[in-house]
Amino acid sequence: MLKSYFFILLALCSVGVFAQPHFSTLTFEEAAKKADKENKLVMLVITSEKCVQCNDVAEAGLVAAKKSIDSNCILIRQPRFPVELNVANSIYIVPKDFFGIIWFDAQLNILQILPSSSTMAYPYIQGIQRAIAEMRSNTGSFKELKHNYYNKVGDFVVIRKLVDKVLKIGFEPHPDLIDELTQKAPDDSATAISFLQYVLRCAPIVGSTAQKFVEKQKDNYMIAWYNMPLRERQVINSRITFKSINKAIEDKNLSFAYQVAAFRQTTYTTDKPEEGPKANMQLMLTYYKGVNDTVNYMRNVFSFYERYYMNIKPEDIRKEDSLAQLKLLKTNGSGIPPEIFAQIPDSIRVKLSKTTSVQGVQRNMIQFTPRGQFYANALNEGAWDVYTFSKNAAYLSKALLLAKRGLEFYESAELIDTYARLLYRTGNKMEAINWEEKAIKIRSTMRFSTAAFETVLNKMKQGEENID
Repeated sequence: MLKSYFFILLALCSVGVFAQPHFSTLTFEEAAKKADKENKLVMLVITSEKCVQCNDVAEAGLVAAKKSIDSNCILIRQPRFPVELNVANSIYIVPKDFFGIIWFDAQLNILQILPSSSTMAYPYIQGIQRAIAEMRSNTGSFKELKHNYYNKVGDFVVIRKLVDKVLKIGFEPHPDLIDELTQKAPDDSATAISFLQYVLRCAPIVGSTAQKFVEKQKDNYMIAWYNMPLRERQVINSRITFKSINKAIEDKNLSFAYQVAAFRQTTYTTDKPEEGPKANMQLMLTYYKGVNDTVNYMRNVFSFYERYYMNIKPEDIRKEDSLAQLKLLKTNGSGIPPEIFAQIPDSIRVKLSKTTSVQGVQRNMIQFTPRGQFYANALNEGAWDVYTFSKNAAYLSKALLLAKRGLEFYESAELIDTYARLLYRTGNKMEAINWEEKAIKIRSTMRFSTAAFETVLNKMKQGEENID
């Protein structure tokens, strides 16, 4: 099934079965009234319509954060971003398939968003804390700032305050809003290094007025850009790429997609010469998939995976993962070199170790994502896309090889499910049933829902042609 990146949690203590999060059956408006009466937040969970695993991951995290949620929030959920919030304006961007959390106050002001999921409690607790801080701040509500913007269009100060709020909440400012900010900037701001950095932190899309604004002042731009931390620059480039390719998909603009892919390629340093072309090619696959151009997708997908994934040796990656995991265990997740960590007194080690609280019990937790899982997820995505796009026997046979190689890196339930479906569609029905049963067993062991996989398995056993 669709990939989903999430941490594998190596708990040093066992974790029991917890009560499920309590979702209210109230409507959006009814939840707001109850939140007002109880002095709480409205916490809206938006589920993924395409990724069952993403929802399972979110459910685990909500369980872990249950105590904080129950104390501070009225919890409700919907299958998609509320239509009434997806306003037809140029203030913020809402991803087409948004899934995650949105926190509101009782007046339905957006306070904070979390556009992802986690099995850990921390992101949800942090979101609640930030939402409460936003609710108590004196910087003006989102509704108030939007009202001021619509009534004072052209006012630089008003536009900047609105952009500040959009960024603080966690949305991406709309490209038109960023462009307007640069067009209205007073002369003393337009050339300031700090203002150029501010615009860059808004992640203006490729070729936009805002991007041209910062780059035309070449010397100041270079100073502004390279005085920002490397990690921040990398994140900004990723945001620019994400927003730009989505714009290309939305407009079905192939030439702009090429432009975005070329930009992405230039963001990679020369010490890894293959990463730039790889990112370029991968972004074009994203575009073809986004606009349902199956001809060009199929024309390029296998050469991409054969070039960048099929020639990697799984045993080499497993060896690297084992060494990295052993290093983490030796330092208890502190990140300090083992030889130094071993010399630190026990009382200090405890403070350096990463801990989390589960139902009031402190547990040491180590976050570790094997590289093998990354390769497996990437190969799963390619195999799954081919499975959903085509019934051509030759393409399906190649996709089966992608899934099979992915399993050599890491056996996730989702990849096993993809492999089983491809086996079934290519005529290996009994083998497909065995693998689907294995996928169900793994998901059950992880305490995730197996309903979707069981439905597929039953259809396989009944010999149905369409198992999806």
